[in-house]
Amino acid sequence: AMLKAVKEQLRQVPNRGLTYGLLRYLTTHPEVDNQRLIHAAPDVAFNYLGQFTEVQELGSSAPARSPASRRPHLIEVSGAVSAGRLSMVWEFSTLHHRRETIERKAAEFMECLSDLIAHCRSPKQVQFTPSDFAQAGITQNELDKLVAVVDGLEGPAR
Repeated sequence: AMLKAVKEQLRQVPNRGLTYGLLRYLTTHPEVDNQRLIHAAPDVAFNYLGQFTEVQELGSSAPARSPASRRPHLIEVSGAVSAGRLSMVWEFSTLHHRRETIERKAAEFMECLSDLIAHCRSPKQVQFTPSDFAQAGITQNELDKLVAVVDGLEGPAR
């Protein structure tokens, strides 16, 4: 249910959030600047860099951060797929978090991600949400009832 809810929330974001980024970071309009001051940076930043065809070490191209510099986020998580493998880098300050705490959270994150991948790859778990049929104007409840009827017609051999 949570996966369906997140899927629907993400599909409601216009232009996949592109206009928000343009407005927030590339405008000099005073009202937007005031809004930027109101919204503080989140404690955790997550950045998925995508898939690379060449083997590339994650974080190797990032400039080194001065120990004296102020972090925009307490924890920064970057991920990428290279040579078919997901790599995640967790950056944090030892002034705010113990290494053991971050390592535990990273392990929990990877376990949850593995569970999510297994769930999504399971043939029994194919589930639809209203945004899969946007033109139909159907609710999740209506869609679930319709799928149950179709499943009943197809029988257990599905």
